[in-house]
Amino acid sequence: MNSEYKLIQYSAMAISFLFLKEADAEAVYTNIDPDTILNDNLEVIRIDMDNNGSYDFAFLKFTGTGYTYWSEEYSYFYYLHASPQISGNAIAGLKSVIDPSYGGFTLYYPYALLEGDLIDEELDFQNDFYQVLAFSHHSEDGGGDNGGLWFPEITSHFLGVRFIDGDNCIHYGWIRCDVKPGVDTLIIKDYAFESKCDVGILAGDTLGDTKTFAIVENTLSGVTVYSFNSDVFVNIESLRDNYQIVITDLNGKIIYNNILIETTNKIILDDYSIGYYFVKIVTGNKQFTKKIFIN
Repeated sequence: MNSEYKLIQYSAMAISFLFLKEADAEAVYTNIDPDTILNDNLEVIRIDMDNNGSYDFAFLKFTGTGYTYWSEEYSYFYYLHASPQISGNAIAGLKSVIDPSYGGFTLYYPYALLEGDLIDEELDFQNDFYQVLAFSHHSEDGGGDNGGLWFPEITSHFLGVRFIDGDNCIHYGWIRCDVKPGVDTLIIKDYAFESKCDVGILAGDTLGDTKTFAIVENTLSGVTVYSFNSDVFVNIESLRDNYQIVITDLNGKIIYNNILIETTNKIILDDYSIGYYFVKIVTGNKQFTKKIFIN
């Protein structure tokens, strides 16, 4: 059977680039429009993260039949694979050794990361060529098993990736995907990487350097929010309306809620842990939301 290849390149699709700076941060973001869909047997999607002419990662759907080494029952196999394409490239995930007492073999399972998860050297990265996003086995007698960290259905989660460019610079990035039920379809929506060498990135980040990034479409103009150490600074051009500020942690717990009465505001968060927080400014039906880092 012939394989169908879908090549995701900057020049081949309607793609937007964001080269956005904040505190010397710079991420490269690619929006795939329309989303790329992998749903045919032996179909392959390849991604060139930095558009340097070399494909960094690939995705494969495989459907087959046959016998497993542990069973004489005829089985049907369904797999969605993710694969680094260059030596040194890798995908964040775990590995599992099957039947180690008999020599066994190792399977690799990429993580399904949440928005805001940090992708850097602290994660476990695997460079095996066939890593299993999701799988399903069905035998003739009605038995079988399923698995993978993207099974049975995952929507808008992130693969954490690491790749090496032509200058031997290590970049961390993410690829946003959906997996549909039955290991039937993989949808790739967008991806990004931190352009600075050896610097991590948050899953979903489009600014880079893990300091701040836009998480919603902001409809409120004239507002500036930034952080320094444990302080949050909020500047507003005009206070003609009531402006409410809400600060929450990543779990949605409100740690600060007040009405702004000045155009220039400093909020001290000394009593809270180092990490990431959401700052939301609301007036009427408009809002401004930003993710900040407190240290």
